Amino acid sequence: MESFREIYSQTEDAEDLAYMDEHKDNFPVNISFVVERNQKTGLPFIAEKTTFEDLVSFLYMDLYRGMAVGNVPRLCHNCDRWFLLTGAYDTVYCQRVAPGEEIRTCRQVGAHRKEKEKNGKEFAYREYTKVYNRLKTWKYRGKLNAEEWNHKVAYIQDVKAAFLAGGMSDAEYLEKLKQI
Repeated sequence: MESFREIYSQTEDAEDLAYMDEHKDNFPVNISFVVERNQKTGLPFIAEKTTFEDLVSFLYMDLYRGMAVGNVPRLCHNCDRWFLLTGAYDTVYCQRVAPGEEIRTCRQVGAHRKEKEKNGKEFAYREYTKVYNRLKTWKYRGKLNAEEWNHKVAYIQDVKAAFLAGGMSDAEYLEKLKQI
């Protein structure tokens, strides 16, 4: 997994990165521990009291503490904007309204797009595998020699590649595979 600095360095905010390098993890913070009493039980407990000299120090401390417990910034795969990842480490889409949409979020749009791409590829590979296995059976039974086998496998690979590139419809793809 990439570090925050590596991810952030890929953005266009080079000035911010230069500022971060200049103030490299060096921000004034005063941390003290005080004894307080619980209002319900009256029992004492130790509380952390943190004071900051400026807003930047507070923001850095907040960012680092959030990252320490798993709340890391991540780039949305749909709108290319940063969002805060909270707990779910496989989330790649934010909850903002997607670009070009009025109601649907990036998470909804991205999930549908990914599923559509996956189904198209799975369909292509499933049909290709059926024909490939049929050809392999014919080869082992002696119905095809090595030259015919190589020619037909190369053909169905070309057909599959054309289908995945968007060069033909589902019906055309199935028809060309059935011609084998």
